[in-house]
Amino acid sequence: MVNSIEKIINPRYHGFANIGSSKSKLERQSPAFEEIVSSVDLKDVGLVFNAQTFGPASFIDLKRFDYGEGFRMPTISELVPLVYAAMENQRRYKTAEEIMTSMGCGQIVGNTITHFFDDGFFVEDNPRKIKTKVKDSYAKIIDIIIPRQEFLKKRLGSREEQGVVFSGDGNLRFVPYGFKIGEQSTSEFVTNPGVLAVVKNQENAEKLARFSKHSKLEFELSPSLLPFIGQSRISSLHFRYWRGQGLLGDSFGICAGDFPDSNVKHTYGVRTFQKAA
Repeated sequence: MVNSIEKIINPRYHGFANIGSSKSKLERQSPAFEEIVSSVDLKDVGLVFNAQTFGPASFIDLKRFDYGEGFRMPTISELVPLVYAAMENQRRYKTAEEIMTSMGCGQIVGNTITHFFDDGFFVEDNPRKIKTKVKDSYAKIIDIIIPRQEFLKKRLGSREEQGVVFSGDGNLRFVPYGFKIGEQSTSEFVTNPGVLAVVKNQENAEKLARFSKHSKLEFELSPSLLPFIGQSRISSLHFRYWRGQGLLGDSFGICAGDFPDSNVKHTYGVRTFQKAA
């Protein structure tokens, strides 16, 4: 079933403050009307997103943004149904098209951090505390300080699915190296332990694999050849070789180790869908 995007419209009327003004003024000046698209409702997954795009900015700055009352920065796994629904509805809704554009003009990121070690990497949703250090103040390069591996391992539980080890609450996941990186077939993508660790479950991987109708699928650990072992990075969703609004890129990808200080990131505020009483 195709995910639905429902837009809540909040009209605002202006221009009637001076109701006692002359008729000629009313005849000369039409009242202003502004249509506000305030949210994107994904009722089938129980999430509501703020329709406003936040960014472009760095991950560090996006963490500090005010997403509106009741809204917060989403995780990558929460962003998956949003971009999937946008892809399926981009010809019907302007907001859906804008979401797709965000992935082409930069990357869509969530509150999800990846910690790289020699034997594999951890994916952490909604990290409790992020410590940063300034690597180059002139170039504004900021690194996330990687936590101790022993501390992360203690948080893992006994549940293991398709090569991914989960914490009790599912917010921390570990996967050893050995999975395929680079271009993927649909079947490779939806069963790739690295992909599953980032997006949290196979259902999310299958949603992203639907992009294969328009683009090649990719999974990468780093956007460059620079080393990443012993570092904490962020996960992102993006298109390569973006061709402009209304068109998809030549490839759709997940980057598990994107740079947190790059200022081309976008995201959307999220909250849980509340049913009317």
